[in-house]
Amino acid sequence: MCISFVVLLSVIYDHCFSLDARMQMWVERENIEKLSDVLSSKSLKSRIKGIDMLAYTANPRAADAIVNYLEDSNPTLRKHVVCGLQSLSKCGAISNDAISIIAKSLQGDSNVPLSTLVEILGHSGKAEAIPHLIKLLKTSDDKLMKSAIVALGALAYERTFSLNHEVSEDDVCVIERAIEKAKSSTTNTEIIDLCESTLEKCKSPAQFRTGSVVPRDD
Repeated sequence: MCISFVVLLSVIYDHCFSLDARMQMWVERENIEKLSDVLSSKSLKSRIKGIDMLAYTANPRAADAIVNYLEDSNPTLRKHVVCGLQSLSKCGAISNDAISIIAKSLQGDSNVPLSTLVEILGHSGKAEAIPHLIKLLKTSDDKLMKSAIVALGALAYERTFSLNHEVSEDDVCVIERAIEKAKSSTTNTEIIDLCESTLEKCKSPAQFRTGSVVPRDD
């Protein structure tokens, strides 16, 4: 009797509240498990909505849920996954597990632009991302190398004004040495200039918030 009553309540709940309404409640309650379940729906619209809602929670567990769809066969869904990861990364809500999965995509034939994946790592605030980005400094792809330099610089200098960053001063020293090495191993003037400007940002991070110099009080 009790079980039948519970089932009846569930049916009434599903009937009275649309999936969108339920997802909104799950976001407010940070019910990551319920939102994650939506990603296995047969409806593309529901899956996309679930990804967007997960990203809105700014919860690292949300990144764990949506990163598994980074290489999904549907390009529209992939686009929302990337946007979601970018959003989560910028608020420091990317887990180490998610970083590992993103790094694997960097090593293979990814359906996502590599520079975008690098950008996500650069804003993650995680020391776990550093070795993966340093590896890219040896690539023959100049565009990808530039993206990696910028991302390493972001990990170094964003730490001074973000509470969610886990990059230490020792990590910054590792980043600086890697960029110095990259600078000395190339004759590409654009890359050399980028290395120099990035190193300057690492040394004086407070002046370079959002990529521009912060005016000083005279």
